[in-house]
Amino acid sequence: MAYTRPRPAAQHRDSTMRADPRLAPRFAGEWRAMMQQPQGHAAPIAPTRDYLAQVERNWERFIANQPVEDAAIRPVVLQSWRRSRALGVDPFRAGALPVATPDHMRHLRVRNELFLEALLGRIPQLWHELDRRRCAIAAADADGVLLTIDGNRDYVAHLSQDFSAPGFGWDERNSGTNAIGTALALGRGVQIHAHEHFCQADKRLTCMAQIVRDPHDRRVLGVIDLTSDDAGSVDAMRDLLCRIIGEVGDDISASVTAELARVRDAYAAAQRGGEGLVAFDRYGRVVAFQGMRHGGPELAAGQSLTGFDAECVRGRFLPEFGGGEADQWLRGADIEWFRDGSGGLIHFARPPAIRPVRAPVTLAPSLAVVAAASPSLTPLLQRAQLYARRSMPILLLGETGNGKDVTARAIHAATAGKDAPFIAVNCAALPRDLAASELFGHAEGAFTGARRGGARGKFEEADGGTIFLDEIGDMPLELQPYLLRVLEDRIVCRLGESRERPVTVQVIAATNRSLAADRDAGRFRADLWFRLAGGTIELPSLRHRLADLAPLIDALLDQILLPGEARPALEPGLIAVLAAHDWPGNLRELRNVLEGLVAMSPDGVLALADLPDGLVPRGTAGGGQLGRIERDAIIAALERSNGDVPQAARELGISRATIYRRLRKYRQ
Repeated sequence: MAYTRPRPAAQHRDSTMRADPRLAPRFAGEWRAMMQQPQGHAAPIAPTRDYLAQVERNWERFIANQPVEDAAIRPVVLQSWRRSRALGVDPFRAGALPVATPDHMRHLRVRNELFLEALLGRIPQLWHELDRRRCAIAAADADGVLLTIDGNRDYVAHLSQDFSAPGFGWDERNSGTNAIGTALALGRGVQIHAHEHFCQADKRLTCMAQIVRDPHDRRVLGVIDLTSDDAGSVDAMRDLLCRIIGEVGDDISASVTAELARVRDAYAAAQRGGEGLVAFDRYGRVVAFQGMRHGGPELAAGQSLTGFDAECVRGRFLPEFGGGEADQWLRGADIEWFRDGSGGLIHFARPPAIRPVRAPVTLAPSLAVVAAASPSLTPLLQRAQLYARRSMPILLLGETGNGKDVTARAIHAATAGKDAPFIAVNCAALPRDLAASELFGHAEGAFTGARRGGARGKFEEADGGTIFLDEIGDMPLELQPYLLRVLEDRIVCRLGESRERPVTVQVIAATNRSLAADRDAGRFRADLWFRLAGGTIELPSLRHRLADLAPLIDALLDQILLPGEARPALEPGLIAVLAAHDWPGNLRELRNVLEGLVAMSPDGVLALADLPDGLVPRGTAGGGQLGRIERDAIIAALERSNGDVPQAARELGISRATIYRRLRKYRQ
């Protein structure tokens, strides 16, 4: 391939963190995800002329419906071309298409106020660099509608000739393969260079874009894009975008935290007896409620009020809010909007009925142990238990190291029992020529070297228990119909014989790949995917469940400590620092870090000074970078608890008074 090799991922992360200490770890993690291919290999950085020439030749063949050299084009680009063609995008169109009227644009600016304010507040600091590099910075909303574009004046004017202006649509449906639209289609950052664009009008551009997410519920707020004509400036653009994403993300995070605190303060001040009261944020999400009777619509913290529109935050009420059939319960309520747009309160003179949340499932002991170590997984574990009780196939999704094997064993113990067989199979390690025999068994003489008298396969060995098919996405395509038959008919035929053998087995599969994408690309059978997908459980990565960090540390220490070894204490602030780390290795990485800390703590205290290199910058104890890490950890914990200070304090292992002192310090 004709791309230069980038720096190793770990070095890239460390240099980025040193270059801009304000970069919050969670946004640095999203940037690293942008710079990686799905399989974890480093993404190409600077394209060579040879590579772009190959792409140009293959694009001409692609739009002429002729065969292309798949290996000559990055997979992310080729897949986007295919989506663009399926969407009917004209590759010869003159530019982007207008999708928003002036009235609609005013509405979009209100809806995306926090995102826009965070970005626009940073642009003046970037003008010199953007101007010097003849570069443009643009922001689009979650639908790909361009909200703003700025940078080198002449270059921005030049881009506007091709309709790179607010109100035009840069999603793949309107503009084909491009950094903004493809980032939205993938849910992660991308780079699109010159001829990699689907439409001819964009092929002189080098673009890179990254997703910006709401720190409250991780939904997409929008996209930030850098565009230039100079393919050689990719490294500089990458570093600049990395810095912008971190700063904008921090500003949004701080704003959301402050707004939630104001909403909670107003809610606490408005509470009177049993009066019906609902507090909501600027996006219409329920923050808290009281005094509602049972029997009506269901309410829960974080739930969005249907019919809500963010334009209401400025007091311009839209008729559908509280007027639709789904929200009849809001009629007659007194809706109080906060003037700063951070949310509001709904007062009820006569509290309406609400539907109670479904009673929780009582977890079996083995699953309850997992839930105790990671409370945020409780709803997923309850769902897994219900699936397993009906012998449904279960598909566990999630990154490497986030506990899929542990979860599978807990599900097995909860349903089949600890004495029933649990057979684990790594599908990626199966010898291709012997895979069918390994899984389904073989008859005597079925092939050269077959065992005398035949042999049982893994499914027969798991009869009455559970078979755990790890790395199911790597199962050879030719074996997948046989697995589908086992799932459908609960019978196994050994290789080389026609006798059907019934098996009673719970199938749990796991993968860190996107099986839906593999299905679309023809690497995984659609019928097998549909059979597995009904029982899907997606385990979140550790960086998305940092509220579980303290109980996880307790549970892992129970496993790490030797018999009779005293339980160590944690140095104050240690959990806050650990909560600021991105944890690319998930639980496996956390366990390794804890093992190292235990080994280095003969005095019985797990110390900050013993953290491994790269987790916390050295020489920063007591302030500097460590102080910023602590600030990020406290803000993140408050976000996860919706501003509940006692809950955030418990999560971080510090006192409420410490959090209040730190918040006063941050406001100064």
